[in-house]
Amino acid sequence: MWQQHNADPSLLIRSAINEWLQSLGAADLVNDVSIDLAIVDELDDGTQQDKEKLFILFETSDGCGFLFVGKALTLLEEEQPGLGRSFYIVLSTVMNRWMEIYDISRAEYFYERWKESIEMDIEDCDGSEVAFQKYCQNNDVHIPDLVAATPLCIREINFHKELKRLKQHIHILRQYRAGKYGEWIERVLTIARFLKPEPDMNHREVDGIWDDGPLPNWALAFQPHDPITQAFDEEAQSMYESSHAPAWIAPFDPRDVSDVRRVLTHIQRLVAINQKLVVLSKALERSTPIAGTDQSEFNQELRTA
Repeated sequence: MWQQHNADPSLLIRSAINEWLQSLGAADLVNDVSIDLAIVDELDDGTQQDKEKLFILFETSDGCGFLFVGKALTLLEEEQPGLGRSFYIVLSTVMNRWMEIYDISRAEYFYERWKESIEMDIEDCDGSEVAFQKYCQNNDVHIPDLVAATPLCIREINFHKELKRLKQHIHILRQYRAGKYGEWIERVLTIARFLKPEPDMNHREVDGIWDDGPLPNWALAFQPHDPITQAFDEEAQSMYESSHAPAWIAPFDPRDVSDVRRVLTHIQRLVAINQKLVVLSKALERSTPIAGTDQSEFNQELRTA
């Protein structure tokens, strides 16, 4: 490889990283989720680390994956009350720990901003719900009901509190890993076993370099065309109008073998987690078909958006 690239270090590194990613199975993710990896010596604004150090960046600029778990949560709750709730809490907590997720929290924030902008447009608004609804009706504005679309078992979750009980939720899942929905549960338990991720750079060190935060790696929704995917679709129309921070960024010393191994181990785990999520997504799609909906085609439409 060194000879093929005429002793060009940057080309060697790029090819070596790509070949390494292929060996990890990153190519199998192409049709479901995007993983982009870059190694640079300076950031967009010229920011550099200590002499001889490089930056490694992970981002998802070519499209995110989609997990639809609404029907699964209902089935899990029917199997055992509380099982669907634990499944969602463990899955969403681990995903948010490792990557940028477009989920119910992001959708809720989007709709809150939308409502605030409408209220600002209403002349002589007294802040009442009646005035708001009248304005929406007169202007053909329809804001999806996110609460109504949320499965009962996970409404009003306080994730800060549930995080402290994460081990209890994992224990509940383990009790049913050999049951009827063991295939789904086992995938979630597998990604929950990964150690906490390698910390990225202190945001204060890179604040102001990019216009906005990272693009989502996955969207965690309930059904195709539900309020979460609708919110994502609305935001996706303007996502690429600004520069976005990488999903993860860290400096490392290329002369230090342990430092190189440290950052590549993080990427290796990210690839493995994404592989498990793709398998879970396909398992949910097979087991919970939605009448009249071509889910694979819908996934591709959203990735394109």
